[in-house]
Amino acid sequence: MATTPSGSLANTNSDKSNAARYIDVHAHVFPDFYEAALKRAGINDVDGWTYPKWSPEAMFKAMDDHKIEAQLLSVSSPGISFAEGDDAKQLARRLNEYMAGLVKEHSPRLGSMAILPLPDVEASLAEIEYAFDTLDMDGVGIISNYNGVYLADAKIAPVLEELNRRKAVAFVHPTIPPGWRSFAVDIPAPVMEYIFDSTRMAQQLVSSGAKAKFPDIAIIVCHGGGTLPISHQRLVKYWMDGKNQLFDTFYYELTATTEHEQLAALLAMTAPDRCMMGFDFPFMKPDWFDPLQGKLESYGFTPEELKGVIRNNALRLFPKLERRIRES
Repeated sequence: MATTPSGSLANTNSDKSNAARYIDVHAHVFPDFYEAALKRAGINDVDGWTYPKWSPEAMFKAMDDHKIEAQLLSVSSPGISFAEGDDAKQLARRLNEYMAGLVKEHSPRLGSMAILPLPDVEASLAEIEYAFDTLDMDGVGIISNYNGVYLADAKIAPVLEELNRRKAVAFVHPTIPPGWRSFAVDIPAPVMEYIFDSTRMAQQLVSSGAKAKFPDIAIIVCHGGGTLPISHQRLVKYWMDGKNQLFDTFYYELTATTEHEQLAALLAMTAPDRCMMGFDFPFMKPDWFDPLQGKLESYGFTPEELKGVIRNNALRLFPKLERRIRES
């Protein structure tokens, strides 16, 4: 197993009396060996976003400074979609062992979601087995499309079938859509294109029937559902004839979507118990965390609803993390 930084970082924020302490379901690792793999592949930024500076020390400092009790770690876009064959399998294994090692060393402050070498189905099934049965990871972290192969594609249905059998959590991070440079504007893709690809991914899962076929996968859609809050009624009423309303069966993570207008639009589509918080470290600056929290906490949730969005909804979805926290 890959080694992790030693010792004293775990449990630096052990006071459990503050009810406003967050469970962060949207947090990324960006270790040196992953950055090196990106550079070897000729990728010098993250879809137009400068490489972030990440370390376990910086991660725990951000958590301690901003009322974050625990984070669920995953790998952001582009994942390992730039690699193929054995290179993809080996990089997925190294990242998963690294994340699992961090969780083991710094429990109960961390959980982890396994990266899969999709769209390679056989390799992904093997990695699911290893991640859950050997590394005891908390879920899987996947991206919205793999070089144009979306999650609803029949080619990867065996992976969804296995995740459904395991009643797994799938955190779906957006990535660039195919051909995006032909219509790109002069801003990094994560600022605009990602939210549209989250929408496209969720819409295809619903309209293809995959969401209904695999109902036991708990799918988390990032960034408040992308543009779904303002487009789902259009999709359902006018394209689906109102017959296939399953968008409220997703879970929604609220990175950069805690403005009151954003929350109102999302909550017209889903319920507070389907929402949970994330902060997108290290891509989002920790200076932004407090304003996001302030907007969320002032929205007008009932105390029970707010506590759910801040921590309890995530702990219900990730029972291994809940148990580690409870037993610590």
